[in-house]
Amino acid sequence: MIPIHALASRFLQKPAPLSSKRTRSLCASRLPSGQQWIVGALTADLMRQLNFNPDVVDVMARPIVTFIHGRQIRHYVADLLVELKQPDYAKAQLFLVVVVAKMRLAVAKRRNGEKFEAAKQWCRRHDASFVILTEAEIRTPYAANATRFYRARISTNLDRGAFAILKRAVANKPRSSRALLSHLIQKGFEGGFAKAMLLDAIAKRIVHFDFMTAYDEDAPISATPPGQTPDPLTIIFRTTASAFQPVRS
Repeated sequence: MIPIHALASRFLQKPAPLSSKRTRSLCASRLPSGQQWIVGALTADLMRQLNFNPDVVDVMARPIVTFIHGRQIRHYVADLLVELKQPDYAKAQLFLVVVVAKMRLAVAKRRNGEKFEAAKQWCRRHDASFVILTEAEIRTPYAANATRFYRARISTNLDRGAFAILKRAVANKPRSSRALLSHLIQKGFEGGFAKAMLLDAIAKRIVHFDFMTAYDEDAPISATPPGQTPDPLTIIFRTTASAFQPVRS
């Protein structure tokens, strides 16, 4: 893990001052480093997902893009600068992220055309990708699963024996969450602990569940694919970025 605030140090800037404005549409969010700031609800939803995504290397809140307008130096403050591991690429990838409600996207593009172009130019200089995300990309089944499984992902109450049993149970074919829970109980684990270990195994990617689908007792759980594969949120970033500028291959 890159040290906290590594992105800010790399780009020689401090995050923009936090807003003191509070409305019903604003809420406190938290970076993986623990830093808190006031953001819109959509950005807060995205941050919860980034906290769950194991591909996240670093996140910087409110990165500043400097550009020239006429003879004046101006600043555009984006929402996030995100660095993600790319298992099938040689190195991590940077994403300059702007979060906009879908109903306001056309207006935002019209009003902020010069700023968005400056952001794209900044990305070209820093080998990054410019991304505009709306609720179409943020409020997916992944969002609900990130909330459900977050505590399990950071849990340190591990039982390697339970994990080994679960891995063997799905080695040859997928099994439902209900079947795996019953299997652990049959192996002697208490019901509540067995459920916790199953959620931990899913959240830590010890067994595989498609986080882009709804989770319930009949959800299919399978063996984790060999090698490293991008997290679904990482794929969303990569796919969305391609609409604004090519992602390097």
